[in-house]
Amino acid sequence: SLEKIQEYLSLNPEYAWLLVFAFAFGESMIITGAFIPSAILFSICIYLYNTDILSIYLIASVAVVGAHLGDLVGFFLGKTIGPNLISSKFFQKRQKAIKRVENFLDRFGPYTVILGRFIPALRPLTPFLLGIIDFIFLILSQGSSPRYLIHESNIAPPQDSTDQ
Repeated sequence: SLEKIQEYLSLNPEYAWLLVFAFAFGESMIITGAFIPSAILFSICIYLYNTDILSIYLIASVAVVGAHLGDLVGFFLGKTIGPNLISSKFFQKRQKAIKRVENFLDRFGPYTVILGRFIPALRPLTPFLLGIIDFIFLILSQGSSPRYLIHESNIAPPQDSTDQ
């Protein structure tokens, strides 16, 4: 539960950045992303900021790196073992979401990389499916950077001069 995570963080603040990284990685990773909602990551980040365990800039930076690496791993998993996995029971249960990503890709092309970050059901599937269809890695990498900055800016809003 979130309370247990908060209790752990208050007793072990040195691991706070690692938890932010793990949840950001997990929520954007192909299999774990289906079970880890971004609300947990945001709640942890808010707690860490409000209790002054981590600065907002460190939280946002670690979250960006974790989410980006989760997407890259998902992409390479899609590229290497994706064609075999797509017929597995796990993915057969998620055909509706897979179809949504495919429709999204048909409609928005390379912008799917950026826009897919903002649709929770599509977020972990997008890089994986882009790997399966052999999407150009450079476009994924370049498109991922701005989307994390935009998405994670929800964690790190601009500071007032009164907050400093």
